[in-house]
Amino acid sequence: MASPVDSAFLNITGDRKVAYRKTNGSSSPTIVFAPGFMSNMRGRKATTLQKFCIDNDLSYVRFDYEGIGESPGDVKTLHLRNWVEDLRHVIEKLTSGPVLLVGSSLGGWMSIRVALQMPERIQGMVLIAPALNFFIEKYHLIYNGVSDDERAILDRGECLMLNGPYGEIFIRKEYSDQSQEEHVDLSKPIPLKMPIRLIHGMQDPDVPYKRSLNLISQFESDDVDFILRKCGEHQMSEETDLELILTTIKLLISPISLSKL
Repeated sequence: MASPVDSAFLNITGDRKVAYRKTNGSSSPTIVFAPGFMSNMRGRKATTLQKFCIDNDLSYVRFDYEGIGESPGDVKTLHLRNWVEDLRHVIEKLTSGPVLLVGSSLGGWMSIRVALQMPERIQGMVLIAPALNFFIEKYHLIYNGVSDDERAILDRGECLMLNGPYGEIFIRKEYSDQSQEEHVDLSKPIPLKMPIRLIHGMQDPDVPYKRSLNLISQFESDDVDFILRKCGEHQMSEETDLELILTTIKLLISPISLSKL
């Protein structure tokens, strides 16, 4: 039977580290959850996945990006590449064998970036309302909507904290500009061939579901399904949303496990 442990810290490099919680199980694959922008490992999807993994004797890792939740770091200085590195180090240092990545919103973007770096380890992905390449667009949208005083903060290159629909968020021009280094090139096929499932709510006000519809044809994998939920919103955290996510994961677990026998 899988068993949970308390939060621990994983060294990334130098004084950088991330907080994580790992559940050890004897079955395969290991599930790693990549949270969304400003979300943390105590969110409803993250904790629901932990219970699912305990019940199914699966190893599971959830974590906080640097500067978020329990992880030390300063959003005034970090860059998106730091969060990509966080996810990669979590997989490299905390897991062995096949990994099923579950990425929500920004975590979907991070999952694709890391899968491109280590496709031999990532045996499947479940992407929930994946928010690819969105920071430039988001920055300009917010910049044009804030007050003159807040715009002046951004013009000075400083970090602006704002209250968003899901909690506090930050924006910073340098962070936004440098996020382009981590863009997924959508002008050509994405060379990933593992099973991939995309789940998106039609009521999502933040990432239009048609972006996921367009994304499925970009993957080289033939084993790609798009699940559209008419009443679903961006977070996909209602009870029936979570049931859909878990059912999707269940259907992926068996073929991934059998492929490693």
